[in-house]
Amino acid sequence: VTVNGTVNGITEINADDVTVNGIIGGNATVIANSFVMGETANFKGNLDYWSQQGQQDFTGRVKGTAAFKPDLAPVREEAKQNKGLFLGLLGGITIFSLFSAAFTIGLLMFFTRNFFKDAAKYMQKQPWMSLLIGVLFFILTPIVIFVLMVTFIGIPMALALLAGYLVMMFFATTFSSLVLARWVELKNKKNWHPVTVFFLTLGIFICLKLLWVIPLLGWLAHFILVAMGLGSLLAMKQHIYMKHR
Repeated sequence: VTVNGTVNGITEINADDVTVNGIIGGNATVIANSFVMGETANFKGNLDYWSQQGQQDFTGRVKGTAAFKPDLAPVREEAKQNKGLFLGLLGGITIFSLFSAAFTIGLLMFFTRNFFKDAAKYMQKQPWMSLLIGVLFFILTPIVIFVLMVTFIGIPMALALLAGYLVMMFFATTFSSLVLARWVELKNKKNWHPVTVFFLTLGIFICLKLLWVIPLLGWLAHFILVAMGLGSLLAMKQHIYMKHR
């Protein structure tokens, strides 16, 4: 960019090479790899600039204040590329999470039959107990693992418990989404086709993930719903164990 004439008002220039020979009537911002002022250059206002040449002496050519601003550098292409890379990575993780959830939901519906529906019935009858069991699971399990780790003979059990806990944490939102979908089915006194339940579960999964966008209230709502779903599942697991013991 080369300025040979007169520019009135605020001026912003972002280019590889900038040469000013004319008059800039107002405040100016210049971002350039190479920034050159000719002998006839005249800035009537303030000048904020960044260039790879670093700080320069513009005495007599800037009526206001000439300030070298290092923080202007990210305005250039490198920052845009980093932002694009971050958004691309975020999008990839989101798509992977969605397809992983859909695959897991399909497997759970195919192999578990009525287990999640029974858990939904329990949650419908005992919502507060479901929540309590889920909260206790999240809080007490790490404590139990730590205590077992301290004792030498408890390490194998602690490792097995840790593996199960990590699996439950990883699939917590997916498991709870299926319980909540079955709860909606029971609430409406319906017997939906598995395809309907599948897409409803996937929709609830997406909604639970979107709750993370809302600070505090969204996080709390997500925790409560997931804890209730997991709590009802754990309660049903305990019921089945006691029944067949």
